[in-house]
Amino acid sequence: MNTKLLLPLAFAPFVLLAACESNETPTPAATVEVDPQTEDALDDAGDALQDAGNAMQDAGNAMMDAANSAMTAAEQELNNAGEAANTMATEMQGAANDQMTAITEQMQTTIDENMTQEQQAQAVLDARTAAENAARTAGLSAEQIAQAGDAAENAARQTLSYDGPLPE
Repeated sequence: MNTKLLLPLAFAPFVLLAACESNETPTPAATVEVDPQTEDALDDAGDALQDAGNAMQDAGNAMMDAANSAMTAAEQELNNAGEAANTMATEMQGAANDQMTAITEQMQTTIDENMTQEQQAQAVLDARTAAENAARTAGLSAEQIAQAGDAAENAARQTLSYDGPLPE
């Protein structure tokens, strides 16, 4: 750092003090000689302060970069988790649909073999129970589980042409 900037700052308090004292007669300004070693020390101190300021700026920038990287990584992890959850939900829904198809096919085969009323009632109840269990396995809400059971029961009743009560 340049001593031309530091020396006036060092003498500024003395100049202000002299200006504020009104009862003394003005004296001519004194010329101060600064030895080269002191000037070098002041330059070194100024350079050290500048280096410290630069180091603090660099550290702040590094912290901001790290925070931005962490936020980006967290956003990516959340996106990946959301995609995984969507994929799992789709797979679970497909599995439930496959189970319903298998149950319907099994019911049709049983109907073709001349089911009794009791067998038809049991088949309707079994269809409802299987649909509710599949919905529970898929992690659906109680309302959605009941809706799945109702849909399976209605489909089974229609397929079997069964209007009677279900066994308990």
